[in-house]
Amino acid sequence: MLVTYDDGTQPSHQSEAIEKLFAHLQSGSDMSQEAILAKLAGSYQEGQKPPLVAALDRIVTNDPAMIEVKRRVRILAPRSEPVLITGPTGTGKELVATALNGTRALKGHPFVTENCAAIPRELTSSVFFGHVKGAYTGAHQDRDGLLVEAGNGTIFLDEIAEMPLDTQAILLRAIQENEVRRVGSLKVQKIYCRFVAATKHNLPLLVEQGKFREDLFARLAVFHLRLPSFETRSADIELIARSIAKSMPGFVESFEPAEWDAMTLIPQSHYSQVYRYGVRAIQSILAQLDAYGDLDTDTAEEPRVTIPSIEITTTGT
Repeated sequence: MLVTYDDGTQPSHQSEAIEKLFAHLQSGSDMSQEAILAKLAGSYQEGQKPPLVAALDRIVTNDPAMIEVKRRVRILAPRSEPVLITGPTGTGKELVATALNGTRALKGHPFVTENCAAIPRELTSSVFFGHVKGAYTGAHQDRDGLLVEAGNGTIFLDEIAEMPLDTQAILLRAIQENEVRRVGSLKVQKIYCRFVAATKHNLPLLVEQGKFREDLFARLAVFHLRLPSFETRSADIELIARSIAKSMPGFVESFEPAEWDAMTLIPQSHYSQVYRYGVRAIQSILAQLDAYGDLDTDTAEEPRVTIPSIEITTTGT
C-alpha cells in the first residue's frame, strides 16, 4: 500500500514515500512521531514493520523509566549527534543502540557493532581506523576500519570504557573532524557514521581516576540514555520471560495461550541472578526449563518450577 502525503498527492514509488516521511522526521515538522511512524508502517507489506518500530517493540517493558528511554529514542533516532548509553549488564543497551539506528536502517545504512573489550590492544587502532599494506607484521593488504565501513549508518562502540587511552585520543579526533587516517598512511578518509557508545561502568568516576578521557566523555555524552537496573524494574522480569518463552518450542507446546498471563516463569529465588546478569540470566533460566523441565534449585528456597508436569506458579483460578 502506498502512502498518501498530507497535500493529497501520492508517490510513484514506495521508496519515495519513505524518503519523504524520513525527511519529515528529520525536519522537526508538525507531524508527531506517532503519525510519522504510523505512516511508515503503512509503507510496508502486511506483517512488516519499519526498523525503528520493530527495534522498539523488542524492548519489552512496563517500567516508566524504560518507557521514557523508548520515548527519547524516537526523538534521537533521526539525529546525528553521538549518544552514550549506560546501565548494568544485560539491561538492553544494544537493543537501544539498534533502535537508534532505526531511521538509518530505513534507508539501508548499516549498524556496525564492536565490543571494545574483545579487541587485542595492539590491534585496536587498525580495527577502528584501518591500515595500509605493510603497516605492521600481518598487514598483507589495505583495509578500511569500522568507522569507514559504517558508511552513513551507526557505529556502536560497546564497552567503550575498555578502549585504551591512546585509541581514545584518535577516536576523539575522528568524532570532531569526521575523518580518520589508516595506520601507516598519511591520507585522510572522511567518515559519515553516527557514534553510539555503551558501558556498564561509571564513566565520570573513570575520568576522575584518569582511566577515561574527559573530552571524549563530553563528546560522546551529547545525549545520555541511562537504563535502569532490574532491581528497580523487577516487574519487567516476568514480562520479558514470557516474551522470550513464547519463541521456545517447549513452552509453546506445553501451554495454551490463555495460560500465559497467569503463570510465573521466574521464581523470586532466582531474581538475584537477573539483577546481576540481566536478560542473559532470564534466557539461561528459561533454557533450563525448556531442556530439563525444571530448575537447578541448589540455592533456591522455593519449590522447583517444572514443565510440562508444571509446578509453575499461577494466579487466579
